Amino acid sequence: RNNAGRDITTNGSSFLIHFVWHHQHKLRDACIKLFLVNAAFKLRPTYSLRPFTFGTLFALLAVTGLRISEALALRFEDVTSDGLRIRNTKFYKSRLVPLHPSALAGLGRYLRLRRRLPGDHVFAASRGGPLTYGCVRDVFAKLLTAW
Repeated sequence: RNNAGRDITTNGSSFLIHFVWHHQHKLRDACIKLFLVNAAFKLRPTYSLRPFTFGTLFALLAVTGLRISEALALRFEDVTSDGLRIRNTKFYKSRLVPLHPSALAGLGRYLRLRRRLPGDHVFAASRGGPLTYGCVRDVFAKLLTAW
C-alpha cells in the first residue's frame, strides 16, 4: 500500500500496462537500438577495432540523433569536452551537439584505440581511411538480418 492507503499492486499494474501500451513504439525503438549496439560490439574479428568502431558509431547515433553523414564526417578536432562540433550540416550550418558525460567517456575510450590508426576521421575503416556510408549500411543490414 502507498501513503494514501491505495493498493499499489493493482494501480501499479494498470499504470504499467497503460504506459507500455501508449509508449510501445518508443520501447521498441529503444530495444532495437540496444540490440544493434550490443550486436555491433560482437562483430568479428573481435581482436580488431571493427567491433568498437561500429558499436561506438551506432551508440552515438542512438543517443545523439546525428545523421549518419554527420557522424562519418567527424574528425578528431570535432570532439570537445563540450560535445561534438558538427560542421556543414544538411543546411550548411555548424552546431554543437552536447554529450552526456557517459557518452563522452565511451567515445573517449574508443578514441584511445582509434588513434593508433592513421587518419583523423573519428570513424575509420581498418586501414585508417574514412568509414563509408556503404560499409555502414552493409554492416547495419547484416546485423538486422542476424536478428
